[in-house]
Amino acid sequence: MQELIEAQKRTDERIKELAEAQRQTEERIKELAEAQKLTEANLSKLVEEHKKTREQLGGFSHKVGYILEYRAY
Repeated sequence: MQELIEAQKRTDERIKELAEAQRQTEERIKELAEAQKLTEANLSKLVEEHKKTREQLGGFSHKVGYILEYRAY
């Protein structure tokens, strides 16, 4: 009977440890979700800036091409 009581105590203790591990896992998942949101927001900004850079470089390319064509003419 004493062995059964000790086994139950060990089981209860292990369940408490698992519950704490689960709580920590859930907290870490929350942190990762927030980090993911921040990453997505920063990526969106980067995409927009990249788009603007490409537009500016395209305009610059046309200007240089026009100048070179004008001088060659």
